[in-house]
Amino acid sequence: MLAYQIFPKATKVLYMSHLAIGDYIYQRTFLQQVRQKYPQLQLDIWLDDFRPRPKAWSAGRASLLKGWLESESFIDRVYPLAKDEAHRQQLLQMARSNGYDAVFFIATARSSYYAKYARFIADKSYCSGLKPSGVLSPIGYWRFSRLDDCVPDDFDGSSIHRIYGQRFQALTGIKPAIEVAPLTLNGTAVRRVNRAIANWHKPFGTQKSVLVNHLSTTYKRDYSWTKMVDVIEQLAKVHPECLFIINTPPHQKQEVESLTKSLSKERGLACVASSSDGVFELAAMVQAVNAVLTVETAIAHLASVFDKPQVTLMRQQSAHWCPPNASKVLFSSRYINDIPPEKVTDACVKHFFV
Repeated sequence: MLAYQIFPKATKVLYMSHLAIGDYIYQRTFLQQVRQKYPQLQLDIWLDDFRPRPKAWSAGRASLLKGWLESESFIDRVYPLAKDEAHRQQLLQMARSNGYDAVFFIATARSSYYAKYARFIADKSYCSGLKPSGVLSPIGYWRFSRLDDCVPDDFDGSSIHRIYGQRFQALTGIKPAIEVAPLTLNGTAVRRVNRAIANWHKPFGTQKSVLVNHLSTTYKRDYSWTKMVDVIEQLAKVHPECLFIINTPPHQKQEVESLTKSLSKERGLACVASSSDGVFELAAMVQAVNAVLTVETAIAHLASVFDKPQVTLMRQQSAHWCPPNASKVLFSSRYINDIPPEKVTDACVKHFFV
């Protein structure tokens, strides 16, 4: 039996995925479609990614994402990131006791664990998920064999939005929307961000702003501070009317602030850990600036949603994650830091403020 035969009769469904903000920008479109198609459903979300040891940034990102998910009208309940293994077991038992009619998952990392725990939560109810296209280990093969339905992850598309759409269609039977669902910003967040930017402009006398994001969750996707400063200095010469706002993850705020303080005030730099105040503040910041320069993180996808002029630095292997509306994407064959500053500067000059 397939999902489209189960969902019309179901009352409670759990969706599981290792969500990041960038993933959710696209997945929320299809989760909304599930709820619109089957309005009787209680749609719950499982956030824990089954990492044996959480990364330094995991808790902060998960907290931001949980707050966003809980604000969505089409989502009823959100299970948080597990603090440790004991907490994870408590969450699993809690989810199992809720008696879901169906559990489905999309996971491209630790997929064998998702198959194991989705089956545990579903118990005897319907359970389906995305199966990796590579060779499975014997235990992985056994775990997936216990699901009611497996969808091979062999989808090919020009964009991550299209790929996620194909995955959701295979798992739910719903024809995917072509466009990404729009974001509605919190009015309080918009006003707070606008006030902050106005205050940053005052000491410099600047009128335009660029949000700069050089950090990610891995060194492979980071652009060095030294190189980014080189880009900013060159851009400031071309656009002296511009303020450069440096975005940073909360756990690196102090380090980046100390770096910006060592620079001349004449260069129009400010530092803000906008993501520490929630996803809505981060989104409001992206909407408020005139342009965005970023590595491959959620900010690139937020800029695309708001159709902001942006230059994005990416690895070639992540080309399918290219933001749909990016003005210019510069690719590196291996590490993002391999992209020369001169190339980044030229792209910004050509695509910003035109």
